[in-house]
Amino acid sequence: MTPGRDFETSLAPVESSLPKPEIPPEQVVFDFFAQTLQTPSLDEFLGLFQGFFVGYDAAQCPEPLQQASYQLIIGNRRTGFIAVLKRCCYLFIETCLNQESIQYITQLAHLLLTPTSQTGDASLTTERFQDWLRGFIQSEECRVLRVLAPPSETNQRTWGDRYVGFMLFAQATDPQSSPEQQRASKLLYQLFNNRYRYRLVMYLSTKGKMTATGEAIKNPTLIEDVTLNLIHRLVVKKQPSYPDIATQFLAQTDEHTFVTWQPYFVDYLFCAMTSPRRLKWLPDKILQHLKQCYPAGDSITLDRALITDVCRNLIHYLLNPEHLQDLSHPLPVLMIQREYLTHSILLLKLVLVAPETYGELMQALNLLLGQYQDQPKAECQWLMGFFETVQVILALVLTAPQYCPVVPE
Repeated sequence: MTPGRDFETSLAPVESSLPKPEIPPEQVVFDFFAQTLQTPSLDEFLGLFQGFFVGYDAAQCPEPLQQASYQLIIGNRRTGFIAVLKRCCYLFIETCLNQESIQYITQLAHLLLTPTSQTGDASLTTERFQDWLRGFIQSEECRVLRVLAPPSETNQRTWGDRYVGFMLFAQATDPQSSPEQQRASKLLYQLFNNRYRYRLVMYLSTKGKMTATGEAIKNPTLIEDVTLNLIHRLVVKKQPSYPDIATQFLAQTDEHTFVTWQPYFVDYLFCAMTSPRRLKWLPDKILQHLKQCYPAGDSITLDRALITDVCRNLIHYLLNPEHLQDLSHPLPVLMIQREYLTHSILLLKLVLVAPETYGELMQALNLLLGQYQDQPKAECQWLMGFFETVQVILALVLTAPQYCPVVPE
């Protein structure tokens, strides 16, 4: 027998006597529910979800879940409870979408948001879990799940729910989101975006009239027909198209230094745009902003990375809600004058030049939404008008797969 093997043999009983690393209770819960999804029955998952997260009942929970619940309560691990709740929800949503069993998503959301009557003899675990759950339901973290649930007295729709796609895209690309939330948010974004684009195109093609199947397609926007048809004509039927104009612009950038490129770029942003005379100041305002952001223009190399950075900079310049307090800034002026079309086409042109900035655009729109979504609908008509317009334009023009969220590795 070799000395090396003698050493390994002598270590074996010592290793077996060492305490095994303790698995956090949150991971125990997640692993159990993930294993449940390996079975064909989604109903089994919902039953366990009800018995553990919504109305904890030890009789319905297998031993691993009972032990994990004890550790969660003893350690007062509210944050861990919410985190594993979200992971399980989004893993279930991802599974349902992959299996094309979308109806189960609604059931999960309804189950989560339906108040559970609490009896006087409810256990400490049941009371604590329900208290944690109520806090989660009322938080911003639960907004997407509330949108997925059917409207009810306890789940009233808000005006901001129409624009949940902005939040889904932001969640899908947020490194702070769990992998399950990233993947499910990406799939939900694609589902909502494709459904919206289909309904929009069908409505524009049928003009709201009966189709061959006897179905009348409803206007999926809040924009009046006359305005919607005008947008369609300006954005889709225009020749050369906005993507073609962007391609031509990029093909000629090699002829410029960064200093000469800046006014050329501003000319591109406003070419083929029927902006009213009252916005004649806007090109100079944007050019002035660029010169302030890039003062060392002569020494800067004009390349693809710089063009992308400029587009990213202008997206935030045109959408940052902090600028709404400055009445000389383009953002409040465009909103006050209801220049939603001009604003939206500017953003479209930026993304067409630098498709990598589409994610920044979605996140900026979500940030703007987040500033006002708790305000009364009557006070946010201006913002809704802009969101409706930008959604239509992006849906009609940006149809390539590159405009889908890329989930971080």
